[in-house]
Amino acid sequence: MPFDVARVRGLFPTLGDGYIHLDGPAGTLIPEGVARAVSAALRVPLSNRHGPFPSSARADALVDAARRAFADLVGGEPAGVILGPNMTTITYGLARTLAKTWKVGDEIVVSRLDHDANIRPWLAAAKSAGAVARWAEIDGNVWIIPAVRMKGGREHRVPLSKQANKLLAGLPRNVEPVFSGPSGEEALQPRRLAFLLNNTMKRTDTTVHGLRSTFRDSIARRSSPRRW
Repeated sequence: MPFDVARVRGLFPTLGDGYIHLDGPAGTLIPEGVARAVSAALRVPLSNRHGPFPSSARADALVDAARRAFADLVGGEPAGVILGPNMTTITYGLARTLAKTWKVGDEIVVSRLDHDANIRPWLAAAKSAGAVARWAEIDGNVWIIPAVRMKGGREHRVPLSKQANKLLAGLPRNVEPVFSGPSGEEALQPRRLAFLLNNTMKRTDTTVHGLRSTFRDSIARRSSPRRW
């Protein structure tokens, strides 16, 4: 079934100026149906929920209906829907709540591909609880190398091929490094290859330039460069 772009755009009065708005986080575009629902709710008497008054019952009904609508949209349960001022405020509340169960030395992982509203609350909660916040370098199809690990001092992003993702999916991830050394707790170091060459293989006439260069040369000899 084709997607009727014109019909969907017609549901948003704010698109009537003819522009394409790509500033979602900077200003939410409200559909006509939502604007009418909010307007209707503001035109009737409402008061604090769970009270003995008709206005309280009306507020309870509005919130319950909203939760059912969200649950229906995402395929969840109404009881699991949390309504609040905005995503950032809700995430701060969730992070503070979970942080009460954290201990000094516990770790959380955040991603640079997330919006800051889903990063800053967790960093603040980790600092408050004495937990350690780590950054996920590999996120989806992108490998993000932090600026502190780059010679130029700038963050570097590497798109991952299907072959690379397949390789990563088949590796055990019970340790942080993708390719770990003998201890399993630190990344594989170039000196490990030199140790294998000189001590295990007794090749004292050979040296290792670096893991990246060695890996690239090895792959180039075994497959078509076009595949890599």
